[in-house]
Amino acid sequence: MCIRIGLPLKMVIAILMAITLGSGYKEGLITAWLRLSALHEGSNEYSLAVKACENALALAPYASPLYMRLGEIYLKQGRYDLAEGAFALAFRYNSRLTAVTKWGDALFARGEVEEALEKWRKALRLNPADAGLHYRVGLALMRIGRLEDAIVEVERALPEIPQAHCLLALLKAPQSPDAALAHAERCELPAWKGWPWLPLEAQDLKELEEILTEPSETARLMGLGGLYLRLGEPHLAERTFLKATVQTPGSPEAQAYLGYARSLLGKDPEPEFARALRLKYTLPLTHYLWGLHLKSRGKLEAAAQEFAYALSQDPENPAYCAALADVALMRGDYREAEKWYRKATDLAPDEPGFWLLLAQFYVDVLLRGDQEAIGAAQEAINLAPDNPKAYELLGRAYYYSGRSDLALHYLQKSLQLAPVWACGPEPEGEGTALTPIGPCLSPEALRIMYYLGTVYASRGEREAALELFHRIQELAPDSQWAEKARGVERHLGVNTF
Repeated sequence: MCIRIGLPLKMVIAILMAITLGSGYKEGLITAWLRLSALHEGSNEYSLAVKACENALALAPYASPLYMRLGEIYLKQGRYDLAEGAFALAFRYNSRLTAVTKWGDALFARGEVEEALEKWRKALRLNPADAGLHYRVGLALMRIGRLEDAIVEVERALPEIPQAHCLLALLKAPQSPDAALAHAERCELPAWKGWPWLPLEAQDLKELEEILTEPSETARLMGLGGLYLRLGEPHLAERTFLKATVQTPGSPEAQAYLGYARSLLGKDPEPEFARALRLKYTLPLTHYLWGLHLKSRGKLEAAAQEFAYALSQDPENPAYCAALADVALMRGDYREAEKWYRKATDLAPDEPGFWLLLAQFYVDVLLRGDQEAIGAAQEAINLAPDNPKAYELLGRAYYYSGRSDLALHYLQKSLQLAPVWACGPEPEGEGTALTPIGPCLSPEALRIMYYLGTVYASRGEREAALELFHRIQELAPDSQWAEKARGVERHLGVNTF
């Protein structure tokens, strides 16, 4: 828990620092507000940091560096729309290269990839040799499916950006496995968690290297496609499965996966699924993937029929049971959902993921704290003792059962295991450095902290609860957990703004 310096003392420190610099009165006040903003930011008091920065802007409304500073704070809070506005003003008032780069970063964080690409290309025209910008442009091109152009741009980021080897390994793997493996072996993963510029982590890199050494091209392509799907890169998956269908045109699995990748891209996958069914109608995988497509389009009855057929062909597959449970849950049939979640755990009693689904159903949906809910979460912990979600669900189940002491114990354990800090160091030098974007706290940690705060509040430990709620609101004020925290604060009689 951090020790907060009171506002008057912070302001005195800032003013003394400004006076030491020998500035004029107005310039000294601006410097003081900026120093105060930095002090608040260092204590994770982002709302006060914003206010101090706004006070400086009131004295110098056309100062581009002040808008840059404000935008950086908004980026750390995940307030991307406000960050975009601040960087746009900084660009207008002169900080052109850095401002337009960060403007693109804010757009990218909001999922507006093509708009981000346009800003980064504009920045590249200002500094054509910037490696960080070439990397950004390459990543954006990958995300919109221009894969060959992406390779060209990411190669231009070497050697300054060592993570470019990681991205090139992903991009080149389907066509040039040897070159991809060479890049993978030189890949340097970032030292901090939550880095938004690379879609893989250490375990993914290890899996990629294993796939690239697979002697069978068909097996290699199918493995790569599956990895791309798990990484959330459907464009790469589509290209890989398309190559697999050319390599083995008689493979219904390749056709089905190609259809599923195209479904994720919003394309019509029916031709690929139709080919897969013609090749082998009874293949359960095809019906399962087609069912996932139908479910994503809201066609729940048809999806349930496909999942049921898949299960009839492979009655020992727990994934098909879980899919039927998901559809039942979406239709509001809780009894049917519970039946299929329990069936999945019966078929795969040693798989923690299915116990987590069952526990999540009991706790998240039914808000149950009975022995069945506690037992499912405990079984998930037994099978995966480092999984923070399992401890969170067990803690919440005990909370619903009225045993707040055990709820605190397991939620605190969950928070210890969760990827809490998702931040890296402050950028050095030019503002095009590839630094983290967004709240300095993982979504998992935000959620766990909220539930931990509610347990403290229920026990009458008001200060402990408010400390957690305050931290959530400072670090991610626009998140659903900040909104929920404000609701509990109002219930506790705290004025929230």
